Amino acid sequence: MFFKRNKEATANQSEQPEYELVLEGVSAEIVIRCLDEVDQNGVTRTLENELIELLKKKDRPLQARALLELSAVSCEWRRRLVQLPQGYAHPPHRRLVEQLRAMRHVIESAARRKLPLSAQQLGMLLETTCENYIWGDSTVLKHLVNQIAKRWEELEEELRPTLIEIYAHTDEPDLKQKIEQLLNEKSSPAITAGEAWTVAALEHLKNVGSPLEKEWNALLWHCRKASNAKPSARWSKEGHAVMERIGVDAFHDTVRGWIALLQHPRTGEMARPDWHEDSVRPWLMDDHHADTIRGLIWLTADREDAATARAIADAAVSCYKKVPGIGPRATKVGNACVYALGVMPGESALAQLARLRVKLTFGTAISMITKALDRVAEREGVPRNEIEEIAVPAYGFTGVGVLERGFGEHRATLRVTGTSGTGSTVLTWINDKGKAVKSVPAAVKRDHADGLKDLKAIAKDVQKMLPAQRDRIDGLFLEQRSWSVSAWRERYLDHPVVGTIARRLIWVLEDAGGMHSVAWLPDDPESPVFATGQLVNPAGEPVIIDEHSATVTLWHPIDTASDPDTVETRADVLAWRRFYEDRRIAQPFKQAHREVYLLTDAERETRSYSNRFAAHVLRNHQATALMRQRGWNAQLAIATDCGEVRPQRDIEPWGLRAEFWIEGAHIDQDYGAAFTYVVTDQVRFYQYRPRTTWREEEQERREATQRLIESTEGQQLSNEEYLNLLAGNTAASRRQEPQPIPLDEIPPLVLSETMRDVDLFVGVASVGNNPEWEDGGPGGHHRDYWRSYAFGELNATASTRKELLERLVPRLKIAERCLVTERFLFVRGNLRVYKIHLGSGNIMMEPNDQYLCIVPGRDSAAGRTNKNLHLPFEGDRVLSIILSKAFMLAADEKITDPTIRTQINRNAVS
Repeated sequence: MFFKRNKEATANQSEQPEYELVLEGVSAEIVIRCLDEVDQNGVTRTLENELIELLKKKDRPLQARALLELSAVSCEWRRRLVQLPQGYAHPPHRRLVEQLRAMRHVIESAARRKLPLSAQQLGMLLETTCENYIWGDSTVLKHLVNQIAKRWEELEEELRPTLIEIYAHTDEPDLKQKIEQLLNEKSSPAITAGEAWTVAALEHLKNVGSPLEKEWNALLWHCRKASNAKPSARWSKEGHAVMERIGVDAFHDTVRGWIALLQHPRTGEMARPDWHEDSVRPWLMDDHHADTIRGLIWLTADREDAATARAIADAAVSCYKKVPGIGPRATKVGNACVYALGVMPGESALAQLARLRVKLTFGTAISMITKALDRVAEREGVPRNEIEEIAVPAYGFTGVGVLERGFGEHRATLRVTGTSGTGSTVLTWINDKGKAVKSVPAAVKRDHADGLKDLKAIAKDVQKMLPAQRDRIDGLFLEQRSWSVSAWRERYLDHPVVGTIARRLIWVLEDAGGMHSVAWLPDDPESPVFATGQLVNPAGEPVIIDEHSATVTLWHPIDTASDPDTVETRADVLAWRRFYEDRRIAQPFKQAHREVYLLTDAERETRSYSNRFAAHVLRNHQATALMRQRGWNAQLAIATDCGEVRPQRDIEPWGLRAEFWIEGAHIDQDYGAAFTYVVTDQVRFYQYRPRTTWREEEQERREATQRLIESTEGQQLSNEEYLNLLAGNTAASRRQEPQPIPLDEIPPLVLSETMRDVDLFVGVASVGNNPEWEDGGPGGHHRDYWRSYAFGELNATASTRKELLERLVPRLKIAERCLVTERFLFVRGNLRVYKIHLGSGNIMMEPNDQYLCIVPGRDSAAGRTNKNLHLPFEGDRVLSIILSKAFMLAADEKITDPTIRTQINRNAVS
């Protein structure tokens, strides 16, 4: 008997006695008999733990024997279970099921260990495990295959037939992949057709020739083993050895092309059945292909290569792109791309990391990019906050915003003309006769194909880099950064690429003579705004400073040096606005016209929180994506028992953290799914503290509770007080929770920029912008909200827009047909009079305030307006929509769209 009754068990015969296992034996038979003697209500979990402890003993031959015998007994007991006539719920059967479950965990624990099993013993174990496998014990089988893989040369001859049989009957993709790799590593390709890059790779293997085909195949099989988060030293060494046999240059040239194809959809069906919809499958990747391309990407990081870095960064963007119902398309491949850029030497990879840092919004990607930039900063010996500034390459530009290159007797000039989209650069040509031509000369295509390809690649890189740098600089207002004049000129003002942005911004230079707000003004008014020029004040007068002692900061309408109790905007705000309006210079983002959010009386009354942007209904996915883009840590609100989320932004330079409270809107919502809509609530500020894992937080809570317990030593506590103390439910522990900081203690610049972000989230993601919500959305629940937002009071952004339109409208060709009022831009057409709301861009028609639904075109929705119309800043989508609608409605008799004409003519009064 290997159990003994617990002496403290009650004598009541109706209660089940408790048992504990006595570990006095050393043979597997003891373990088996112990299992067999457990009665139907025995404590099987305790038994399982005791068996695992037995198998943890250092007697490895004993463990091997026990594993074999337990596996055989398990198989026999499964047969016995099948033969029993009643269901599993019957007590004797339940007893057997519990025994088998305990035994399975024991076998799985032992199978993970490197036990001294011979080929014959492994074969026996495989056979019994295969019979158990039909009951779902695939985990043990995977562990055994892993052990066999490490001794494959020794065991191949005897175990190959068994593995072939297992391969034929298993549907587990991971197990099938492991066995397939063992069986076919020397002959079959590691990849199959079905994806754009694998089709290209298989074609390459077919054409490369026999000796190299073998090496390429070996490399692909080696890369298929890349199943970890990052490559091990041994894996990298073996991979580079094969790569050198292929040829390093040939490897890089070939794999670069394969990586570029990751942006393309699938070319065939997936290798395994998949439940996803047909519209989703083209963007999914087979697991073994993901591992293989991940290994190839890792191997490309051994040397600096601008083209490879560009291809890897583009692949990362594609892999992190979200697929409906899936999430990111291929997270582990995207992570491999970020890792490779982080270890790749040179400025090219660093530049691509800086671009991805602004481009991507996926939380894991941002975390990995941040870590990669930290490693680069440590490797290069550069402060972390400067690494992204020096990461932008010059791309061979010969001046700020200009790249000139000769192609024989022809010359090409690449000029930067904007900040966003393909129109941000223009390529012009001068032919051999000195005349400007629009298209690429035939001689250049024929004789300089490589140089032309490189020039076009530079243009694409610059088009992607400009918006990334614009967004990075737009985020510097809260960074409290300052530069010496020499560093500022090198990294910003005179930088060939960043200079096209910096020369359209306002800067503050401070020297012994005081503070000077300056901006760049070109010498020739007809030349590009960032051409040769000088620094001037708002009146256009040159500013002379001591460049050796001066420091530079980025200008903001709020002066950070002012007293928070008497804060007002700078005195030169209006002057700078007119500077850019009169000279027709478009800033890359709102700076002179930037909205300012000062503390209100209502916020002084609530003191610790702001309700300024509460009770808005937002589209959950759109708002979350926008928050992540603006640097907030945000998660989708999920329809669970607690649908509340609190997006946060760490403002580390100021020692603060902002929170924007959001709660799910329960409108036709399935439980467990992401909310379609959310409702906004408070904005709060807390003291900044570095992020910790949940384990660290739990440890801190335990330590705090322990300190409280120690502080009460010697005191008389009731049971209730003691339980509350253990649970941390005491006044002292509650005082340790972070408390919100009063809003009047928040620096005005921090408050303004945070509220501007929240206003942006509301302005872009609010359902008030959706014409389909005119009836209040699903069930009509939010009709009043839609009406109040679509045509209600103006927020700070709309108020700034109104001030600009008051100065801008008189310069328009349709000025005599327009009138700016408190909330609307009135436009007099030939058929009706229209009121365009300055906040939402929605339209009502007089005389009966009939709603007019016009869906913005692609250009106006993207922020592009009439080419002859100048806006003093880029990026205000609603302003572009308002002006586009105004021009169209001023000539309403020329509208041809039948949907719009029907609405205008309905109930029209002449």
